[in-house]
Amino acid sequence: MNVDVIDKKLQQEEEWLRSFEINVKKSAQLRNDIEKVLDQFDSRLKKLEQNVMGKHEKNGRLQKRQQNIQRLIRTIDTTFQFYGKTGELETRIRDGSPTQDLDAYLESIDCLQQAIAFFENYPEKRIQIDNMKMTLETGFDVIERDFRDIVSDNTIRCDMKVLIESLDENAELISGRVKAIQTMKSTEKMSKVATWLLSKGRDPRFLNQYSEIRSENMRQTLSQVLAEENRLRESQASNRFYKGISKAAIRGERAVKETRFLSSVAHDRANVAHVLFGCFLALVTVEETIMEKILNEVSVRAQVHRGVIAKPLSLCIRTAVEAMNGIDSLPSLLPLLRHLSTHNNQLITLASNSEMESQFEPMFRSLRIKCKSLLDESVERLKTEVDKFVPEDGNVHPLTANTLNLLCMLTIHRQTVTQQLLVPTAASPQNTHLLMPKLFAKILAALGACLSRKAELYTDPMLASIFKINNYNYIAKSLQDEEDALLPVISEQNHQILEFYLNEIATYEQDYIKSWHGVASTLSGVERAHDRTSLSNIVYTFNREFEATIARQKNFCVADPHRAEQIREKVKKLLLTRYGALVERCRGEGVDQKTIRYSEPTLSAIIDRLFDVNS
Repeated sequence: MNVDVIDKKLQQEEEWLRSFEINVKKSAQLRNDIEKVLDQFDSRLKKLEQNVMGKHEKNGRLQKRQQNIQRLIRTIDTTFQFYGKTGELETRIRDGSPTQDLDAYLESIDCLQQAIAFFENYPEKRIQIDNMKMTLETGFDVIERDFRDIVSDNTIRCDMKVLIESLDENAELISGRVKAIQTMKSTEKMSKVATWLLSKGRDPRFLNQYSEIRSENMRQTLSQVLAEENRLRESQASNRFYKGISKAAIRGERAVKETRFLSSVAHDRANVAHVLFGCFLALVTVEETIMEKILNEVSVRAQVHRGVIAKPLSLCIRTAVEAMNGIDSLPSLLPLLRHLSTHNNQLITLASNSEMESQFEPMFRSLRIKCKSLLDESVERLKTEVDKFVPEDGNVHPLTANTLNLLCMLTIHRQTVTQQLLVPTAASPQNTHLLMPKLFAKILAALGACLSRKAELYTDPMLASIFKINNYNYIAKSLQDEEDALLPVISEQNHQILEFYLNEIATYEQDYIKSWHGVASTLSGVERAHDRTSLSNIVYTFNREFEATIARQKNFCVADPHRAEQIREKVKKLLLTRYGALVERCRGEGVDQKTIRYSEPTLSAIIDRLFDVNS
């Protein structure tokens, strides 16, 4: 069986070998056929290459000729186009108006510029080019001239009331009120024309027309504000921008009639300058907002801004100088000084940019010097006061009211006073925080000495005591007024200042009560009187002393109602109990009732009318 298997395998391999030999022969035949095809393809490719390259080179030459022809045709078309439109463009530019159709006019100038640029390549067209350039320059002149008309047509006068109402009581622009101040109708055309002219390389001097118109509009607005404020100054002494600090009406009714802290004329002159600067800064903010919409370039805006603000700033400076020259009241000038010092950096920059620093800086320096001089004079005046005037009724002296109101004003403007008036002349090194408290201590000390000299002018020592009570009470109430905030400032230097004045008031009240000791002493003999005659004598003596004292004090005034009531109660406490005992004894001893002129309620009512001038 092994032999049979081997024979079968041998036969299979012989068959596979015969098949392989047949495939080898077929493969050789295929290779020969493929080689023949490749030889034929190579021959054909060489022939194709020879045919195609020739045609390609010829086609390239044809394409180049075609491009040259197309370029020439375009040139000819452009030439015909410019030749055909140039006359029309020149006529449209010479006879047209930007105000009627701005976009069309600008487009005409753009087209004419393109025509000029095209014909620049043809020297033989020099005459036509020069004519077109003259027409183009005419068009630019027309646009620049009409730009002025556009600015004028869109510029409107700001409503003065809206402008003033946009400021707070310190003449500062209220946040969010800028949009309410309208000085321009629309900026669209102006922005388009200005941007277009600048893009064409035109000299920015054409914007001087804008500066001139806007500057005059701002100046006229400020002049209107100035005229209105002057009218109000002539018609009334009050103004909403002045924060009144006189508390005389609260501290004493009569004092308000006799003590006027400020001359209304002096106050209003300074207030006008204060308001004018506030309006100027508000309008500057408005102008900056408008220019941002019209001009993109910062350098160009700066140039225009200089021209806009020069005249209005000059008006404000002149008004401030005139106010200073006619004012000798420090409280009148302090609001203006605070406003200018708060905006000093901005104003100096504006003045420098508009070449007005030679006016603004001397004005501001003069204002500081004058305020410092007035402050020094206020202190010196208290030290050297020789005026013999004193209130006949012992009321608050105007000097006291003026001084306390001065301290209130200094407190309101503490930072300004410290930095602008005290620090520059302070000895160095020194704690600047204590400059104001030390100044207040110095002023109050000088006021106290002055009041002592004034009190000595009274021939009646009781009236002198009333005078001291009124003035020291006025000072104490001023210190206690939280709105004025005087006490916190003075306490930085002297913690016992209020206690000092309250003790002084108590001392002078005791001195005043002594004026009733004579009346009270007549009642001391009641217990020793044992008969009708002695009691009658005591009644007669009491009536005489009481009426004489009342007559002596009939014009005395204690301005503070609460303080006056306290003093009257002390007088009642001194007299009424003893007088009641006298009346009781008289009734018991049968003294004639006609002798007893006053009952206890009547006596009390008479004492209640003490310090009441109307009664």
